[in-house]
Order: sequence, then C-alpha cells, then structure tokens
Amino acid sequence: LIIAFKDTIVYSKNYCKLQLNWLYSNECVMLGVLSTLGSQISLFAMAVLSMVRLNGIRGSLRVPAEVTPAKIIQVISIVLAISLASGMIALVPLMQQFEDYFVNGIIYPSDLKLFIVTSSKESILPVLEAYYGRMKESKLSWGRIIEMIAKMFSHDDEIEDLTAGVSKLHFYG
Repeated sequence: LIIAFKDTIVYSKNYCKLQLNWLYSNECVMLGVLSTLGSQISLFAMAVLSMVRLNGIRGSLRVPAEVTPAKIIQVISIVLAISLASGMIALVPLMQQFEDYFVNGIIYPSDLKLFIVTSSKESILPVLEAYYGRMKESKLSWGRIIEMIAKMFSHDDEIEDLTAGVSKLHFYG
C-alpha cells in the first residue's frame, strides 16, 4: 500500500521521469526489505504450522500434553529462528561484501555526462577498456569499477567532484 501511495500521490504522472529517483531512494530499499521480511516470515510460519498440524494429526489419539516451561522455550526458539532467518534473507542483499551479486547498476549525478542512465557492469566495461586500454578477462567488483571511474576525472580542490555522488541500484530497486 505504501508503494502504491508513493507511486500515485507523490509521483503521479511524472513517475516515468522520476523513476530512477525512486529506484535509488532509501525508501524503495526500505520497503523492499520490509516486503521481503514479511514474505519470508509468512513462508516460514506456514511451514512450521504445517509441521505442527501434521504432528497433531499423527498423534491425535494421544491425550494433549500439559504446557511446560520447556515447551514455551521451544516455541520462543522457533519464533526467534524464523525471525532471524527472515531478517538475514532480507538484509543479505544490502551487505557490502555481497554487492557484486546484488547491485544491479550505478548512477552518477546528472552533471557527469559520461553515464547518463543507470549503468550496468556490461555498459561500463567498454568505457573503462577504452580509457585504460586492454583489460584482462576478469570480473571487476563494483568497488573497483567506481574507483577506476573516479580516477578518470580530475580531483582539483576548486572543482566539484562529481564522481563522489555515485548511487547504487540495489537488489530492491
């Protein structure tokens, strides 16, 4: 509902023009994490409830057992495990050590005319090869690519460093 509100009310007819602003925003990332977190908790909870129900059907002829502190700890442990697993699944795409797997592109401020749209690794590599010369067939990390692009420009004190304003299009964008 929040995404629909943002799309309809805030961007309305200008969404196509402002799409990149939304995709690179922290709000989009936050809503992606919340959506994934909710989906994973729901998925794991349904799996656990199905196992509990199967166990209940299997032992349906037994007299129900009394609720003991050990059973309460077991339920709390299952809830914590579900929450922890869901949180990890939702947050791993945002961790810097995994950005080569989950970052889909980068964008520089509009004043830097070299890359005017979202740039994927495939669109950046020919530019780097043209500037630096022949490059070995190796996979460059996003950090290394950003560093190489920054070295292509002057970093004088009097001139604004446009390469400092790079934004990453995360998994949720």
